[in-house]
Amino acid sequence: MSVEHRLGDAFSADDYPAINALLPDGASAARASVSEEPELVNGLMDEVDRADVAEAAEEAPEVVEEVQRLLWAVHSEKVERFDVLASAVTASVEVNYRAMDSPLEGHMQTDASSRTLTGGPSTVEGGDLLLTGSSDVLAGLLTGSTDPLKAYERSEIQVEGSLADARSVAGSLRKVTRRL
Repeated sequence: MSVEHRLGDAFSADDYPAINALLPDGASAARASVSEEPELVNGLMDEVDRADVAEAAEEAPEVVEEVQRLLWAVHSEKVERFDVLASAVTASVEVNYRAMDSPLEGHMQTDASSRTLTGGPSTVEGGDLLLTGSSDVLAGLLTGSTDPLKAYERSEIQVEGSLADARSVAGSLRKVTRRL
């Protein structure tokens, strides 16, 4: 079944217009929207926050993977375009994340030498950190609606690996995921 067909099942056009606008053209549309249509980027993040991410990841995992690609494309583009965000990338860390309530998983990588942040819907071998939590909390980390440090303090996410690395990544995420 095509991603476009599954999109209709998981994310209706009426309820999720930004996701429906960006998904067919993928990461290139998301990257362009950072400068050309910031309200579409903000809408994407708001829609992910409203979604039942665990249910969507169960029913249409390929669509949730594509939405993750959109979010990471947006965040990567923001870091490339805005020096203040690039300066927030202060460590080189590979992070895997896995939901405890759905098949949602992914990774992010910060690179201090090139001041970049990237990510995607699959995990990487030998990551420095592993974050686990509910689908909604992990999605909130990607959209900025969940503060990583507060989520850790409230035991909403668990961290395996260096807490210093986790704090560095949290600082980067807090800045990069802010709305445009």
